[in-house]
Amino acid sequence: MRDKTKQSSKILIRSPNWVGDAVMATPVPRALKRTLPDCQVHILAKSWVAPIWEKHPDVDRIIVMDPEKRRGFWRWISLAMSLRNFQYNLAIILPNSFSAAWLAFWAGCQTRVGYSSDHRGWLLNIKLPWTNGTRHLARPQIYLNLARAAGADVDLCQERIFTLKISAEESARADKLLGPKTSGPRIGLAPGSVALSRRWPAERYAQLADRLIKQGYQVVLIGSDEDRRVALAVARKARNKLLVLAGETNLREGLAIIRRLDLLVSNDSGAMHLAYAQGTKVLVLQGAADPRVTGPFGNCGFILRDENLKCSPCMRNECPRKDLKCMRNISVAQVWQKIQAILSGPDKSG
Repeated sequence: MRDKTKQSSKILIRSPNWVGDAVMATPVPRALKRTLPDCQVHILAKSWVAPIWEKHPDVDRIIVMDPEKRRGFWRWISLAMSLRNFQYNLAIILPNSFSAAWLAFWAGCQTRVGYSSDHRGWLLNIKLPWTNGTRHLARPQIYLNLARAAGADVDLCQERIFTLKISAEESARADKLLGPKTSGPRIGLAPGSVALSRRWPAERYAQLADRLIKQGYQVVLIGSDEDRRVALAVARKARNKLLVLAGETNLREGLAIIRRLDLLVSNDSGAMHLAYAQGTKVLVLQGAADPRVTGPFGNCGFILRDENLKCSPCMRNECPRKDLKCMRNISVAQVWQKIQAILSGPDKSG
């Protein structure tokens, strides 16, 4: 690191609050450790994304922000006071919220690095401008730019090495949940998404599942607790009985299950990020999302979208036109053909 952070032996990274964003931030600790191997890197994360950082080789401690322990203003004061005990030399604030910068300020972090968004510039020592151009960069690069501003030699390591590791116990649990492997490929379907504008219709996922099963493929529906409702809707619409694991696993088990897949078919969602970050092939059905910003990244990610639709990507969580053409214009036949192309490629990667 540059001179101003040579003494930054204890570093706090405020994690993003969404699973996909946290995955895209996993290269940041790597950049810090490659520059200053003896530093301590602590992650401050909400409870639902903290598992993303477990077993990360460049993370020394995970501090979970538990919303159930204390609510309101005093919860933040209590957390800030507990963080003061670590005497952080540096804080890298990945979320753009005012509260994230405020917490680092009151936690006594000596140097606070972040984007000058949400009227929080006065809380930061090193602030990067949050411009229209910046927000359209690839999200991993947005995060790595903060690491670079803090003094990390981002070019010292390969920038987009996403780090998600699982244990032998988690692998065994995944094998038990999935059951015996059949002779055909094992395909995961992830029909959920927080944003309604990013969901391929449930009836089409059901039709795809039936077609896959007819051809001897093993099909499993995956997702979080919030995705279980739409996964069950897919299962009800399918003619064949489907294995529904959405809502039946925790995040760590979900990671292990995705690693066991030959291919994941997914909306732009957290599952998509969990796949490509582990090297699992993923076919992403995209409409509202901009793949240049949120991926999938790497050579195991594939995209299917209507390239002729002028309103896509709109980056909205709900379709402004109310017709969701960007997703409805993707047919089951197109998805089927893309799956065949991916799985039958020269190196099985398309």
